[in-house]
Amino acid sequence: QDSRSSLKIMQQLIGLGPDAALPLLQRLEQASTDDSFNSNMYRGRLLNVLAQLRNPALIQPVFGTLTRPELEQKSRPRYEAILKSLGERSRTVIDRLVQHERAEVRESGVRLLADFQDPEAMKTLRAALQDESSRVRFFAASGLAANKDDAALDVLKDTAQDTDMEVRLAAVAAVKHYDTKTAVPVLAEFLDDPDALVRYAVILALGECKGRRTMELIDAAARKGDRTNRNAAFEAYKRMDSPEAARALGEWL
Repeated sequence: QDSRSSLKIMQQLIGLGPDAALPLLQRLEQASTDDSFNSNMYRGRLLNVLAQLRNPALIQPVFGTLTRPELEQKSRPRYEAILKSLGERSRTVIDRLVQHERAEVRESGVRLLADFQDPEAMKTLRAALQDESSRVRFFAASGLAANKDDAALDVLKDTAQDTDMEVRLAAVAAVKHYDTKTAVPVLAEFLDDPDALVRYAVILALGECKGRRTMELIDAAARKGDRTNRNAAFEAYKRMDSPEAARALGEWL
């Protein structure tokens, strides 16, 4: 099926309304679980439809799926999206996920809890900063960073040493929530990242900050002779739109 016809089918399924959710979930559970492109696409589209149907009857079955040991890590965000779409109605099971014995389940719970802004959610996320799992600690810190909570900064800084490139990249995005004075020292920890994509993101993030120290860090990174750093610095200076950035650009032209 082409993307247009698939979109039409999804719209038709959504149009059936919330009562279609449980039959569609049953269809999903009966679907092939092989790792082929078509199977992944089919399951992904069904999960997307289920999230948009927003039927509270899905809460317990999805909770059960998220606690299954055999659930693949890459599938978790798709199931989490169903609980996320139900907002406060799913809060009870989200709290249970956060307290689960297995780290990957707690990770799902912390990611979901980050969408809540109430004091109890923030208290739970701060407690999760002490979790034995580095991924749980990171996602708790990311949730707190969205609220500019200083308690997350040490965890985000430590993430510069994480072996997972996607986690380091997400940490850079999380640090951008803070003001310049707070963000710049933490972003500086990521400037020597072994992955070019992370370094590019860090330099662009620094470009969104203001001040002489920011300019010094970008200039130093660009002068290290790395092509990625130079391209990122050039783009950062263009976006800064200041006399100082214009002069720096002039030196590179």
